[in-house]
Amino acid sequence: MAQSAEERRKAQRHSYAYPVTYMGKVSTPVASLQEVPFQGKIVDLSNGGIGMETRGHSFLEIGSLVRTWIPMSSVPVNVPVLTRVQWVKDKGPDASQLVGLMFVL
Repeated sequence: MAQSAEERRKAQRHSYAYPVTYMGKVSTPVASLQEVPFQGKIVDLSNGGIGMETRGHSFLEIGSLVRTWIPMSSVPVNVPVLTRVQWVKDKGPDASQLVGLMFVL
């Protein structure tokens, strides 16, 4: 019998509702693909990664590496981390996504 995603999860999730900056790739009329910063919102956080909601038209693909800057709740510091997209759920007509990002060590 196959395990659900929750059963496979190794680390407990914790609510962590903070804005996050991440780099995404977009096409422009001038350049085919380039990295630009986007703003999103962290939904939850664990020892293994983060759940994040994107904003606008920044689409992330499963398996891609994403640079993120995670804010600390008690000090004005953003910690840079490299993550890999594990799963993506489209949220609807506003073109946002819910994304699971695993920390890459």
